[in-house]
Amino acid sequence: FPVTIRGAEVLTIGTAYTSIQIRNLQGSFIGEFPILEGQVRLPNLPAGIYTMSAETENTPLTRTFVVTTP
Repeated sequence: FPVTIRGAEVLTIGTAYTSIQIRNLQGSFIGEFPILEGQVRLPNLPAGIYTMSAETENTPLTRTFVVTTP
């Protein structure tokens, strides 16, 4: 199941990753955001469904999340 968040939030990702990329449901690139100390601060996104992806040499990460209105 996708994670549900409200607007801008801080998510715990893990220290193995250095940044994530966010795309909307249509695949349009929203941006790349740094992961600092295992956490990423998401921008204030409009309501919708998004994917985030990150990878290290051996471990890709892809997650879907839903943004609700703040």
